[in-house]
This record gives sequence, structure tokens and C-alpha cells, in this order.
Amino acid sequence: MDQSRCLVVADDLTGGGDTGAQFAKKGLRTLLVTPGISASLPADYLTWDVLVVNTHSRAMGAAQSRQAVAATLQRLDLKRFGVIYKKIDSTFRGNVGAEVDAILEASGLPVGFLTPAFPEMGRTVKDGILMVKGTPVAETEASRDPACPVQESNLVNLLRRQSSNGIDLVDHRNVDSALGSLREAVYRKQQAGAKILIFDSLERTDVEAIAAVGFGLQPLPLFIGSAGLAEAVASRFAEITGLAPAVPYATTPAAHALVVCGSASAVSRRQLARVAQDTTFPCIEIRPSFALQAPSDRAAEEGTIRRTACDALRRGSLILSVSPERTAASGVDDRRAAQAIADALGGIAAYALAGSGVAPHDVALILTGGDTAMAVLAPLGIEGIEIGGELLEGIMAGRVKGGRFSDAQVVTKAGAFGQEDALLRVVRLLTK
Repeated sequence: MDQSRCLVVADDLTGGGDTGAQFAKKGLRTLLVTPGISASLPADYLTWDVLVVNTHSRAMGAAQSRQAVAATLQRLDLKRFGVIYKKIDSTFRGNVGAEVDAILEASGLPVGFLTPAFPEMGRTVKDGILMVKGTPVAETEASRDPACPVQESNLVNLLRRQSSNGIDLVDHRNVDSALGSLREAVYRKQQAGAKILIFDSLERTDVEAIAAVGFGLQPLPLFIGSAGLAEAVASRFAEITGLAPAVPYATTPAAHALVVCGSASAVSRRQLARVAQDTTFPCIEIRPSFALQAPSDRAAEEGTIRRTACDALRRGSLILSVSPERTAASGVDDRRAAQAIADALGGIAAYALAGSGVAPHDVALILTGGDTAMAVLAPLGIEGIEIGGELLEGIMAGRVKGGRFSDAQVVTKAGAFGQEDALLRVVRLLTK
């Protein structure tokens, strides 16, 4: 394998962004691409130190997501990547087992090292139980996610239902021991038939120890984790490649900010409220029931909304969001509702960008939620996103590569991520 290149496989766009940012901030040139947006990979994709591929498969069924990952990997020469990283959600949403199985099969790697832990963001694993700020994940809002509810906190039990490979736990007693002892624990569990090892992790030092043991193996394992493990892997990868650091990414204040949030997360709603409270940005809020209407039924109202959005962006900045109205009473499938909302917001955003006349270099796209980010970027015909680093911890900043808004700044954030003032701080950093 070519040790100078890393492949990251993510199941949604915001997750790919926050993980790619861990590599970019180490000085590694990092490109995020989505086969669902671009018809083909950019011709220069092998010139990048880190390629992040978003399969947009989190909300799919397990069999469909495995097929999507396998099809993506068939387009790549995996021998050109010395490190392979499977990005998973820090609350374990999605089809983790099915997608990991697809990568292990395609790559031939002997073992996967898995931890969703991100201690700085309150995601920890103890005795195999995933905790979010001290609460088992199945008791948090992740259990009510409209597309991918997580209703089991024990990762061993959860993964055994998702994967056909042998699963075992490396508990904190081993993770917190000397590296030699941790290596021995890994070896014993592999010899006993484990193909995917779940690691307890409570502190940053635990995550770093997992990465250190992984990089001591030949071949390297498939690393499986959130942005938390990715940071430790990126540090090790930067050391072994010895590549000259890339020019650090620098944000430039823009005259126009387009903030689009389709997330139903309570965290996002509080963040939006802070932006509305502390700025003069006009806000257009659509109803879920509007998004679920047939295009012909909502055409008149949508035309008015689009013209209003276009005028607002032409004058300055704009917030597009969704109201907290519930759709469950109408019997609509939650996944369908979430996608319909994202598509409606994306259509309004695309119209506003095209009709307002704003120049790509003078607009900042601030996108919350993976489906929403996809829906906004897809109509622009982009090749990918050149990731510059983190604007705030866990929040990616980069620039659009290719398409009608090439060079526009773009920031992506997972819906349930960040402090209450995170979105406001992003807006202040990116606007004049």
C-alpha cells in the first residue's frame, strides 16, 4: 500500500467534513467528494493527501448502505491508500456494521479498531456502553432521531446485530494500561476470532493509545470512529508521511451568508435562536407539512418564498430553517419527512444563490445537517469541497471546488453538535 495517502469513508456529508478537518488541520491536503453529487471523481483525486468520500448512506437500509459503500470502493484502487478510516457517527446512528463489513471485505484488512468516542465533546465508551455527556446514548435525543434512531447503548450487542464478523470488547482496564499490554490484549482477541474490536475510551489519552497500537500493526487496521479517533489517527499519519505542510486555510469575511438548517435537533434549534437573537438576519422558516406537499400544490407559496429568499440574500444574509411542527400525526414516515424538508430547503437555497447575483467569492454557505448540506450543494454541480480545517472544534471550514459556486466558502456542522453559541460564533467569523 502507498503509505502517503489516506482514504476516509463517511456516511454523511457533515461527518465527512468534521473528520476531514482533523487531517487538514495537520497540514494535509484534504478533499471531500460525494459520488451522489458528482458524476465522477475529480481527475486529480489521487494528488490529495487525504480523500474523504461521502456515501450518503446513513439513512439507507442496511443492505442498501452496504451496497453503496461497496460500489464506491470499486471505483477506487484501495492499494493507493496506506490508511483507511471509516467515519461513524459519535452517537452510532446509521448502518455501522454493514458498512464496516463492506470495507473489511473490499480492503482485505485483518481487523477493525472501533470507538465512537470523542471525549472533548462528551462522547465516551465504558464497559462497551456509549455515553453522551454521562447519559447512555439510547436515553438521549439520538433515540428519537427521525432517520436513524439509536435504541441500544451497548455497542457489542448493537454491532453484533449489524455485522457478520466476530465482535469483541477491549475494556478500559486494557486501554489504560501500558501500550505493550494493550497490544497483547488486541492480539489475544484477534486470535480468539474477533474481526472488529470495540475499545473503551474515556479520555483523550485513551483515544491516542488506540491509534498508537493500530499504527504499530502491519498491515494497519481499519480505523473506525468519529472525529475524536480521527484526530489521533491524523497525527500519526502526518508523522509517518513526512509531507510538507499545506498552506493553512484562512477564512475571509463575506458580505453574504446563507445559513441553512434542516436539522430537527434541539441543539440546532437553540443555536438558531441565538443567531436570530443576536443578528439582524432575516429568517425564512418552512413547515414540514409544506415540504411534504406535492410540488404542484405548493407551487404558489414556494414561488413567494423563493423570491423573498432571493431578495434577502441580494441585500445581505439569510437564514433558512424548518419549524418544529411535528409530522408524526399525519402518519408520514420520519425518513421521508426529513428528506423532503432537506430537498425543499435546498431548492430555496439554490434559487436564492442563482437569482441574487452574489459572487461565489463573496458568499459563505453555513450548513447544518448532512441531508441539508447535500441538498444545498447538489444543484451547484460541485466537484467537492477542499477542506481547510476547523472553524470551531468539530465544525469544518473549506471551499467549494468546481461548479457554479467554485471558491465559495462553506461550513458544515452536524445537527446535534456544538455549544449553544456555536452557530453564532461561526456567523460572526464569516461575515463582515
